[in-house]
Amino acid sequence: MSGPADGAPGVIAVLTGIDAATDGLQPIPHRPVPTAPFEVPLRSRDGAPFFIAPHPVLAIERLRYVGEPVAVVIAETQANLAGSFICQESDFDVTATVFEKIVLVADGTPQNGYASGLPTKTVPRAPCAGGYLIGWVIDPASDTPIKFDGLIGDAVVRTSGTAQAGYNAIPIQADPSLANGAAVSTNGNGALMFDGVPGHYQAVTGQVLGDVRSGGNAETFLTLLTLDVKSNRPNNPVFVDLVSTSTEFICWGEVPISAINTGLFVSGPATKVGIFGVSDDTGPATLLGLSETVENFGGRVSFSNLFNSSVPVPTHFLPTPSPNFLP
Repeated sequence: MSGPADGAPGVIAVLTGIDAATDGLQPIPHRPVPTAPFEVPLRSRDGAPFFIAPHPVLAIERLRYVGEPVAVVIAETQANLAGSFICQESDFDVTATVFEKIVLVADGTPQNGYASGLPTKTVPRAPCAGGYLIGWVIDPASDTPIKFDGLIGDAVVRTSGTAQAGYNAIPIQADPSLANGAAVSTNGNGALMFDGVPGHYQAVTGQVLGDVRSGGNAETFLTLLTLDVKSNRPNNPVFVDLVSTSTEFICWGEVPISAINTGLFVSGPATKVGIFGVSDDTGPATLLGLSETVENFGGRVSFSNLFNSSVPVPTHFLPTPSPNFLP
């Protein structure tokens, strides 16, 4: 298993369902069919024994209900256990003029001319192998967010030495009644409020839907993420039902379409599930998504944004105060 718990301070081991099966742990026995002689016997129409699905001690490949155990994290202390569910963040500031276009790349170098003639900023190294970027405009004098509807962007992913793919950023506007440049209110802890309340950002929903494809020479993945995040602090995992399978993740996760086996799909509502030792919210959570299709065994990659349902889920994103400033 790979995730926030791997290599976290004080974490001794992270065990999954595959580990349990490899070690010979058998499924949990169940007897749903009456066996006592004085009870009404139940049989299949053809007289065959009932099929009783195996119930592994830890989920393997698929989650079947909210709260199904997916792993066992063994840590030296309760604090170490909570620390293994931290959503890591590198926070930084970038300056630009109102009509300026800037390019953020890992090492600050132009990407096959894409950044030629444009200001190129070096992004601080991410604290983990993958993640996502959240950007908002601030008043540099007070470090508070302000409304700016012109903040748009896209991501360009280098898939090989001669090919690249891209997708548009997901825009979330502030209160429409605010004037451009007006302050966007936060809560007492400095969290960005995505709840549609006057003076805040617009609310985001907790379900995604889309038309995805796989099979043949194409392989597709769903990238799912939530705004219900406390950066650099322990977070409860987010559970999402995906028709024929489910997934849990901290901050974000990636799911192969082969596990869903469908073209059109609608996810279930995202839900934060409480775990021992973590002080965080539980219940409905926001959900955003992206579809990535890899064709011809990596020769061509395409992206498309997933759509959101119409039911908003009020939430807040709690960033870490920025220690980095990129002029």
